[in-house]
Amino acid sequence: MKITRYISLALLLLPATLFVSCENWLDVTASNEIRKEDHYSSELGFQQTLIGCYIAMATPELYGRALVWNEIERMARQYTAMPLATSEYPGLYELEAHDYDDADSESIINGIWQKLYNVIANANDALSMIDEKKNELSTIGYNIIKGELLAVRAYVHFDLLRLFGYGDWASRANEMNAKLTVPYVTTLSPSTPPQTTGADYLQHVIDDLQEAARLMENDDPVVGKRPESDYASINYDGFYDYREGHLNYYAVQALLARVCMWSGSDAHRTLALEAAQKVISRIENQPEYVMPSKMFNLQLQNTLTTANRSMYPEYLFSLEVYDMNASQQSLLTMGTTQDSEAIYLSESTVQEISEGALSDIRFNTAALLTIENGFIPLKLLDNANVSGTSEQTMRSRNRVPLIRIPEVYYIASECYAMQQDLDKAADMLDVIRTNRGIAALDRSTVNTQEAMIDEITKEYRREFISEGVMFFYYKRTGATEMPNVLECTDATYVLPYPYYEISIGRIQ
Repeated sequence: MKITRYISLALLLLPATLFVSCENWLDVTASNEIRKEDHYSSELGFQQTLIGCYIAMATPELYGRALVWNEIERMARQYTAMPLATSEYPGLYELEAHDYDDADSESIINGIWQKLYNVIANANDALSMIDEKKNELSTIGYNIIKGELLAVRAYVHFDLLRLFGYGDWASRANEMNAKLTVPYVTTLSPSTPPQTTGADYLQHVIDDLQEAARLMENDDPVVGKRPESDYASINYDGFYDYREGHLNYYAVQALLARVCMWSGSDAHRTLALEAAQKVISRIENQPEYVMPSKMFNLQLQNTLTTANRSMYPEYLFSLEVYDMNASQQSLLTMGTTQDSEAIYLSESTVQEISEGALSDIRFNTAALLTIENGFIPLKLLDNANVSGTSEQTMRSRNRVPLIRIPEVYYIASECYAMQQDLDKAADMLDVIRTNRGIAALDRSTVNTQEAMIDEITKEYRREFISEGVMFFYYKRTGATEMPNVLECTDATYVLPYPYYEISIGRIQ
């Protein structure tokens, strides 16, 4: 689905639920209520609000840049460090140095907080009306739209927790279960929403995702339980086509697995493994009755080309980014030398991550551009630049992945490793390794839980360059070091609440 048709809609919706002050989180007026009643008079109105949420998520301040391939990756030290602060990109050097008190980095952080809560407000706006209007929606429309709205709310809330809450729950569960964290907002109200404990917050996320999955499990086209004809009369502007652009049923299961890993408890890891296995089962046993446009596939080594080096067939959930090329070109310098602001990986970094495996498609010439001082990651830049008219090329252009298939295999591997089932843990990693062109694990040397977790960490680093994954992985696992950072603490991992939240008594 193209986003241009909905840009004006997104701009219309967002101010209606903008966080306006510390005294009044939502500006809810009588005129807004009249407009809302009119907007939600049809199924199309609910679809438009949902797409508006995705558009808002795809802005540069969120997943169009900051929380995928730039700011969050710099915080994880995924790229070669910037040697100095610059005025052209204020705040990036400070974020990379984990200086969150600097005025420029503080401005970036505050913007992320506000825009994430704006997305939640818009999802809640539609959710506040959808049950009332249920009889005016088709059965499919109600189940899919409500499921996606709940999943959007859960996705964004979870990232607020991952950014502004504490990590490493596995080693301090009692503290984190009792400690207050960011507000989980489920209603539209002018009142300031209360904080909740980490345990309650995480349960809210899980509840939203489980309800989303329940709603979508029979009606999402990716599941294949309904014939294509059932969607024809309600498929406005291709809403039910190309479900990798939506939080579809399998994306929700993958997200549930990601969320459940955060607490570090055995019970949540069991739930994470169950969710991950639902996705893995689908990948390894593609149903014949699902249309090719609704399938997800692992990227095979011998099918990677310059037209799909982002491994688009593996996208479980992605967003279309308006004019992605323009937003990336200034930071992905395509020249023979590197200036101080550009994103690149030094030769030593690539050697360290790849361990010299030149056959790995993630590090050979299909994925990195060689320059004078190192390598530029191409996977997302070429999503904007690649030419061609094939369906896959057209679908992948200007898209960023938020969930890809390898993550569910890595989650399953970690769960098995924690259960001391090292053979199954290795099996999960080997699925990805062999598809990337490197050898299966040597079971004789990777024969302890610690060694297996080390291999999983290496795979995360290889796989998710430019995808905003590693900062959260380090934080979740309580890593005390990251590349070129010898000591990581809560001060490294916990972004500060905006000053106006602290001023009204928020506790962090």
